[in-house]
Amino acid sequence: MRPLAAALALGLTITTACSPGAAEGPASPTSAPATPPTTSTVPATDAPTTTTTRAPSPDGRLYPTVPGTVEAVAARLGEVERLVHDIDPADPGWPDLAHEQQMLYRILGRNPAWIPAVLDAMPDEYRDIAATHVAARRAIAGIGDGDPPVDVPAWEIVEPLPAAELERLYREAEAATGIEWTFLAAINLLETGYGRISGLSTAGAQGPMQFLPSTWEEVSDGDIDDPYDAIPAAARYLVRRGGPDDMHDALWGYNNSN
Repeated sequence: MRPLAAALALGLTITTACSPGAAEGPASPTSAPATPPTTSTVPATDAPTTTTTRAPSPDGRLYPTVPGTVEAVAARLGEVERLVHDIDPADPGWPDLAHEQQMLYRILGRNPAWIPAVLDAMPDEYRDIAATHVAARRAIAGIGDGDPPVDVPAWEIVEPLPAAELERLYREAEAATGIEWTFLAAINLLETGYGRISGLSTAGAQGPMQFLPSTWEEVSDGDIDDPYDAIPAAARYLVRRGGPDDMHDALWGYNNSN
């Protein structure tokens, strides 16, 4: 699996932040709770019904406490995958489960020796899903391999559009082109953190969907830095590169990172 395609697999899960009911900002870990740990209730389906968390971050989200042993990670990941897939994303407890899922895969990324045992312990119906997440996490971690650039790009961190507005743009682009909106959201996440990073890349790409100016001219005469122009342009470009019928080649054409 090519790195961008693998990384997008993880991005497709992370785009739950753009789903109705999800928090609009990323959760921030706290170094030590200022108040006693609180309890966050997950949907009342099957046990476990509570998740111990640290103190709320400034944006109000709760940072989940995740297990610290391979056996505990394996048991909890299998349960969280089941809950994430069985519960309606509109349920108010679903974003917290999705966040916990991300943290569990992060633990696996930091402890690669645990991966075989955890995958072996996963329920059959979720083993391939877990393996894809693990591959995506490792692909993202590998993006920065090698010597760091000598000159850091002149990036600026800006306020992105609200999650609901971004989702509306993704879905409108899907309706117009057939490119599933989750692909557009994942690209937007991986390229610029949903538009939080503004400026030229080391390759000269720019805008929330990171177009080269020459490529931009193929699909749009709008504003390369405007998400209202860039998101539908990205969908059109994916169509030109083979989507939606062949998203593997379309993503490769979008960013042929190897």
